[in-house]
Amino acid sequence: MKLSTPDLAHLVLLGGGHAQIAVLKSLGMSPIEGLRVTLISRDRMTPYSGMLPGYIEGFYREDEASIDLVRLAGFAGARFIHDDAIGLDADQAKVFLRNHPPLSYDRLSINIGSTPQLDQVKGAALHATPIKPVPEMIQTLDEITSGKRPCHHISIIGGGVAGAEVALALDHRLNRVGKRGINITLVHSGQHITEALAKSASRQLENEMAKRNITICRQRRATAINSSSITLDDGSQIASDFTLMTTGAISPEWIASSHLAVDKDGFIAVNASLQSLSHPNIFAAGDIATILSSPRAKSGVYAVRAGPILRDNIRRSIQGKALRLWSPQQHHLALIGLGGGKAIASRGGISLPASKRLWRLKEHIDRRFIRRFSDLPVMASLPEPPINADLKQQDDPVFLSMQCLGCGAKTGWSTLAGALEKAYHYAHLMRPDLGLLAKKGDIHLDAGDVLLPPSPKGKELLLVQSIDAISALVDDPYVLGRIATLHALSDLFVAHAKPLSALALLTLPRASRKQQQDDVIHLLCGILIALAEHGISLSGGHTASAQAMQVGLSVNGTRDRSLIERPPQPDDVLILTKPLGIGMIMAGHHHQHPLASGQMVKCAVDVMTQSNAVAAELANQEATYPMTDVTGFGLLRHARSLVDRFDPDLGISISSSALPLISGAVRLAKSGVFSSMVADNAAAVRVKRHDNQIISDALLHDPQTSGGLLIIVPPDQADTLLQRLITTNHQAAIIGTINKADSNMITIVD
Repeated sequence: MKLSTPDLAHLVLLGGGHAQIAVLKSLGMSPIEGLRVTLISRDRMTPYSGMLPGYIEGFYREDEASIDLVRLAGFAGARFIHDDAIGLDADQAKVFLRNHPPLSYDRLSINIGSTPQLDQVKGAALHATPIKPVPEMIQTLDEITSGKRPCHHISIIGGGVAGAEVALALDHRLNRVGKRGINITLVHSGQHITEALAKSASRQLENEMAKRNITICRQRRATAINSSSITLDDGSQIASDFTLMTTGAISPEWIASSHLAVDKDGFIAVNASLQSLSHPNIFAAGDIATILSSPRAKSGVYAVRAGPILRDNIRRSIQGKALRLWSPQQHHLALIGLGGGKAIASRGGISLPASKRLWRLKEHIDRRFIRRFSDLPVMASLPEPPINADLKQQDDPVFLSMQCLGCGAKTGWSTLAGALEKAYHYAHLMRPDLGLLAKKGDIHLDAGDVLLPPSPKGKELLLVQSIDAISALVDDPYVLGRIATLHALSDLFVAHAKPLSALALLTLPRASRKQQQDDVIHLLCGILIALAEHGISLSGGHTASAQAMQVGLSVNGTRDRSLIERPPQPDDVLILTKPLGIGMIMAGHHHQHPLASGQMVKCAVDVMTQSNAVAAELANQEATYPMTDVTGFGLLRHARSLVDRFDPDLGISISSSALPLISGAVRLAKSGVFSSMVADNAAAVRVKRHDNQIISDALLHDPQTSGGLLIIVPPDQADTLLQRLITTNHQAAIIGTINKADSNMITIVD
């Protein structure tokens, strides 16, 4: 039996900056066999700095000016973890994350940009908006543009090319196009707007700003900011309803305690190969790094040009080859947008006057860059070079030529013991409110025990059991553990049972001991926290090794034996508590369909990570209504099964226009994207369509993972329950009724 190459080494890419995306594209085009890659990013869409002013002024849409990191990571075969770093122990090769357990690495590449200096101005953290993250800034601009947010004065703190371009872009969007009549002020500590451009180019910028009535406060620094004004270092004040910060950035605080070598300003010190001066297994590029032998200004241009060097040297390091040296050029062509389809050019001491031709050149260059990382080819499997010998731990079982199968195909004892202890530790640190103080299970025992609750007086309890398993539909093990847990517990909720205990079966991809331990820790943290949120602990479990990750849970609960569900009756109403489209979106994502965006995947993950416990509790407040969870068999088969439990002769009417859908699902359906289970699900139910068929069959039969509840409610209670669901953040809807007209049939109407 031929086994695929296990994960022998782990490359962690921290941040989705302009240099890092070149690494991802390269790994997608030419994968390294045996290398696990993980991308950690706080953004799913990373804006291209060269197109940011055009995005601000409304010339570009977000998808035109950004690179979809989720799609690019999928192309590279990389795991994507949506989080940001809060710490790094470079000596122990471990990254600490805000909302995940720590992650170990063999090679680390850091390209996270830098942080605006909000803490250096009193009140800035509360009343100012940094230029990045971009989505938050754009949301505020949208509110101002639409008139939802009153605004008469906008101030930009920080000059340079960035500050000038942003000021001109804001003026074009809000005043020249939007006719808002907003006063725009740029606060700059220097005499000239920018020292980085030719003097003639700087004068052009200043003249253009004067022509637009943009005020420039020269040689002034902001000392305090509140909700309506800015105080300057000379004691004067300027009105400001919305303050943007484009000031020179600083390194994140956690870099200082990382044990990495840094420059005088706290940025990571690297050599001409972009390799840390103190830790050769760490690379850094972009604003976060300084090449001590040839320092350059913090600029997106240098981050872009560092990409090929970073790409090649990470690959060379993993393969044990000599690294390339890089000496960034002193001068580069700068094309600066003025808003309204014009730009100026500057290189060295030479500049060109504003023209539409220069803007078209800038637009061509920028769009070409975006296309490089958005128009991704379909790749065939290619042979790859070996992993460098220094990454191999000779005592690690994964490197043995003879691999165990059967009962031996499991996580090693020491790996599992360490992972269990750390998983409980990190789960408690992440959610101290849940009381996860100590490990509840015992690795020395083959079976766990659970104390059955005493029966209330005059009642007899039933033990309700269920088992479920899902494959790695998301590549973040922590999120996968949570989804799998909620997916399994849902069977108890629809059975009106109170969760009592759980066992877990973790199937892990073959990997080195360190990587397997990380997998177990992340999976278990997701499971432990989800279980604790529902008042139960993990009683035990088992691990296994296979080609791909899978998570299964056996869950138990108790229910009053005397409980009787209210049987469905004609004219009863069907309520669905979550939107449809999970299977279709995840299928599109895994097949790298260009329409399956990272934002769409986020929407699907948000649906899957919402528990059904609250919805079930709300439904049971008035009576014991029959319900089921909509999962692998799709909406229609689950609806039919729910009714058939009581009376197969009853018919069901579903309104296609009332169905809640995840944003983007209809677009995917129209493009022919669907899950592999759709055909089987459709064959398992009788359906008549009397609608305009805007909703495709693929969505009606789309398999859901951790989908919503389908509840049968009497008509006089439906609106009340629906409002309760909506106020508790459920995307719920009344989607149909029970009838006698079509025995055992489901009718789809408009």
